[in-house]
Amino acid sequence: MKEGINWDVMNTEGNGLQQLLCHPDGSVFRLDLRDSVGGIFRSVDGGTNWTKIFPPEGLNITDYSHVSPMVLDRMGRILVCTWVDSGFYLSKNSTFTEWENCSSGFWGDDFRHDKYLNASQVAQDPKTGIFYADSRGASVFKSKPDLASL
Repeated sequence: MKEGINWDVMNTEGNGLQQLLCHPDGSVFRLDLRDSVGGIFRSVDGGTNWTKIFPPEGLNITDYSHVSPMVLDRMGRILVCTWVDSGFYLSKNSTFTEWENCSSGFWGDDFRHDKYLNASQVAQDPKTGIFYADSRGASVFKSKPDLASL
């Protein structure tokens, strides 16, 4: 691999890399949107090796182009939106092997129950822990306080 003065190449698996997050524990997470091999991957060795951590066992996602975005919350958990299949998922443990669906009340565009969950941005207030999400530009949603403490 080609190396540079300021940057080292750590992963060249092809198109599909959508987002990166750095965790306070030193882990790096990547969101990969390639069909059949996509998901969230974690590296604990600076990007040399990657382990798939999402979707969890039993959650069948067939089109990873519909998994985005992910946000690291103030407690070190990851919130990810699977906007066609199943909704928002929040990691529940430090190894990122357990996930909880926390989509109740987020209906998609224009508050319609017949539309898929469809968030393009998610953010968390660092003081209150409240999450904010948009439904692809149609509406802004605010989480209930209990979501921050799950």
